[in-house]
Amino acid sequence: MTEPQLLLSFIALLTAVAGAAWFMLAYPLRVSSKASLSFALTNWLVLLGVLLLKFRTEAPSLVHWFLADALVLLAFTLLHIGIVRLFWLAQRTIPVVILLLVSLLLLLMYQQGAETELAQGIIFSSYAFILFSLCSRDIFLALRENYGRINALLMAMPALLMALLFVTRTILLLVAPVDDHRYVGIQSGEGSMMLWAFVALTLTININIIGCAMVRLISRIRYLAERDQLTGLWNRRAMLKNLDQSHQSWLRHQFPYSLIWLDLDHFKKVNDRYGHDAGDAALKHCSHVLQQQLRDEDLLGRHGGEEFLIILPGIQQEGASSAAERLRLALLEQPFIWQSESMLLTASFGVITVQPESTPQQMLQQADAAMYQAKEAGRNCWRQYSGSAAHPAEAPP
Repeated sequence: MTEPQLLLSFIALLTAVAGAAWFMLAYPLRVSSKASLSFALTNWLVLLGVLLLKFRTEAPSLVHWFLADALVLLAFTLLHIGIVRLFWLAQRTIPVVILLLVSLLLLLMYQQGAETELAQGIIFSSYAFILFSLCSRDIFLALRENYGRINALLMAMPALLMALLFVTRTILLLVAPVDDHRYVGIQSGEGSMMLWAFVALTLTININIIGCAMVRLISRIRYLAERDQLTGLWNRRAMLKNLDQSHQSWLRHQFPYSLIWLDLDHFKKVNDRYGHDAGDAALKHCSHVLQQQLRDEDLLGRHGGEEFLIILPGIQQEGASSAAERLRLALLEQPFIWQSESMLLTASFGVITVQPESTPQQMLQQADAAMYQAKEAGRNCWRQYSGSAAHPAEAPP
């Protein structure tokens, strides 16, 4: 058996095992089932393509030439779709499918055999370059925000290297002499270099995608641990952690922040009159209304029951009071609709801005005290803590 034949057999073994492993993750383990199934099919399509390649000769053959290339190109497409599914990215399936169909039609334009191997190689490598470039970009964009640019780039590197491999092959095919087969026919002895690169990257890509799947799983676990199950907002534990981080930034860099503690007025009446389903829907409605009025950097969390806590980084006393009034008016202007019945939900707000002697626990207590003073003042208003709970600054009428 020649070296290319051995390498093709090894690639077939790798993809068969990797496909089985991904299928196990999809069913029965159900780890990102749709994405894992896409990765399983990716490996198995490469396996079928490689098996057809092993029997390729210089004679024209639609099966051993066109079908083998088509299966591998389809595998690359499924890899991209799997990454999109894994990270819940915006779907771009239609443009990719159109590009695949165009590439397959171009391949069919040529007689399937050694005489047109150069043109087929250029088409194949060009499409592979585009797909792996998309995969690399998607991995980078999906991980950049939570894991930083450097880590995201490291995770995207295997797909990027695969893209560089295919664009290099495309360029070499365009400039290489007609009788140079090192970068054209992988079934010849001169094509072993490309096969060795493909072996290494096939293994690396699968390991890399497993890493991406684990990152996605960890992110999901972290999300469930830090988010309120009903509203999707930060939960109490996460907000206390965010508050501590904001306070550390204040201590180290004098970067100010403010808190708004709000409690929905007479919320028990909603549950008593309409039921707990209505109460849950009302909390979701309020969460949505409040989130609309905040900046991207502001942190909104459900502290418990019908109480919400807001952290406003970089905002001092006047800005925090303006934010509380804006939130109060937003709730008034967007009534809650339940079974065609409109009801007005209001809230009482307590506002506090960090001071040199403040601690996170004191901030929470003072914001809570100011909120209760708003309750005592008649509700649907805000009060600002100004040094002691007994003398808050009142909101304008």
